Amino acid sequence: LLFASAIVPAWYIGKYMARHYAHSFEVTTANGPMTLTWVWFPLAVPSWMVSFSLIVVLLKWIIIGKYEAGILKVSSFAYVRWWLVDRSLAMWEFWVGRFVKDTPLINLFYGLMGAKVHRSASMKAFIREFDLVEIGKSASIEYQIHCRKFGTWNTSSEASLHFRQTVVNKGAIVKGMICPGVSVGAGAFVEKQSVVASGAQVPGRRLVVGNPAYIVGTAEPSWETSWWKMGCLKLLWIT
Repeated sequence: LLFASAIVPAWYIGKYMARHYAHSFEVTTANGPMTLTWVWFPLAVPSWMVSFSLIVVLLKWIIIGKYEAGILKVSSFAYVRWWLVDRSLAMWEFWVGRFVKDTPLINLFYGLMGAKVHRSASMKAFIREFDLVEIGKSASIEYQIHCRKFGTWNTSSEASLHFRQTVVNKGAIVKGMICPGVSVGAGAFVEKQSVVASGAQVPGRRLVVGNPAYIVGTAEPSWETSWWKMGCLKLLWIT
């Protein structure tokens, strides 16, 4: 239904462009001259992506509102609301998000969803539970961030979903997994294939590795780069 709803404005835009901006030209072939018509149809695809993104943003604020730290029982209606929005986000990541990763557009989208993502942060991976995420200036996210985790599930306790805030401070680089409730200090480096346990705090300017992650040394200073310029070129190339 979400997918189909986003097609409607894209169809009208494509129809308008075909009616007002179609160009005809003549080419010579072996069988004689042939008239071809160029229609600005490719604009319909970006317009669908924008429409779908706005629908997902609207759905999140209508159904969820604002994500809050706490515990949800799987049998509750609140869990159903979370699941519905989460599945919609998975669809958005597949059809739209993977094309705009590490571009200014994904920072804008996450801002509309309620995340505190600095405009200079490089988002090379997806995040969820946006209101519980804070990404600082010039930080680099290369591994997905989810601010939820299922609790103990057995015959004596009901299944539950736990939400905790996750913070990545200025200049930090995250290449490994950080669990809900983690705080990564300014300039810290989380190495690939590392797992920072729930609730842990990574001190500033420290390099952490392993599972669970532990400090092995001092992180090299991360230089600010104009990644957004390459992101804009990427958007132009896609268009």
